[in-house]
Amino acid sequence: MRSFLPSLISIPIELVDIAVGIWLDKRWVHKKLIQLQREHPLSLEPATIQKIEGRHAIFYNIIYKSFLGLYDRTPGDEEKMQLLYFVICVTLGDNFFDSNTYSREQLYQLAFYPEAYPSVNEVERFFIKYSILLNQYAASKPGYQHIIRELYQSQVDSLRQLDPTIPGETLAEITYRKGGYSILVSRFYLDLLENKTEELCWYQMGALIQLGNDIYDVYKDLHEGIHTLPNRMQKVKEIENELSARMQEFKASVRSLAVSDRKKKKLLRRTAIIYALSFTALDQYKILENKFGDLPDLKTLPRSALIIDMELWRNRWTLMKYVISLSRLE
Repeated sequence: MRSFLPSLISIPIELVDIAVGIWLDKRWVHKKLIQLQREHPLSLEPATIQKIEGRHAIFYNIIYKSFLGLYDRTPGDEEKMQLLYFVICVTLGDNFFDSNTYSREQLYQLAFYPEAYPSVNEVERFFIKYSILLNQYAASKPGYQHIIRELYQSQVDSLRQLDPTIPGETLAEITYRKGGYSILVSRFYLDLLENKTEELCWYQMGALIQLGNDIYDVYKDLHEGIHTLPNRMQKVKEIENELSARMQEFKASVRSLAVSDRKKKKLLRRTAIIYALSFTALDQYKILENKFGDLPDLKTLPRSALIIDMELWRNRWTLMKYVISLSRLE
């Protein structure tokens, strides 16, 4: 018990640091985006700006800061900017995919040969500029070309999620590859050497993030005709078991890292919020399951029943309890 007390005390400190960091980071990104848009010039959609701000805040404060703690450092200014370029490209790339106005050939050229793409608007030129900068930095790193191709293919494969007949095994594979590679590729924009054991941790964290996003987006995905593991669940226990299995895989990989237990524990204290948020959301689905005696057809439920409001203090308290219980190294 005595050995656990320092960790117990550290958890609220880590959560406050993450929360404050996210708030500050969103303000920083907002200012940088204003500056970058003026340089082109262009005006990004408010929804796109919001996504960029949110993604950068999560990447920077939960992923970058957590994993760089293994090296006793925080991200440098150049690394922070490169992360912004990456998040810009990922967000605009998602928009290109989702718009249904680009052919498969155009998307492929934008992804792998941006310098040769015949851009027709400022948004495309904005994407191309930062895509080229990222490639110039990371292209020579071992494994980079393979990872970006896997990331692109996972994005293409995700279009199969519109097919109601897609098998569950295929759905799981797409989910984890899409999330895993999107997080793993961001490691290449840091000044880090190749480390296969650590890279596996990044990949597994990405899988956890994607599954968590799907848990929180059940209502949206259902009404957009997108099939995910959570919105197909018949029992909450199905997704809870899936989430637990992915979490245990991640923690096992963290235990195998060639660093001190102190650093491993700190990494888990900061990253536990990812899967703790997912377990908090599943508790709301358990309430529905208990209320109806079984989990009802999720399509029949109103938005209010499927949206997890983290502004509620009961949900915040539940989140804190999960972070404490799930952040242990064992």
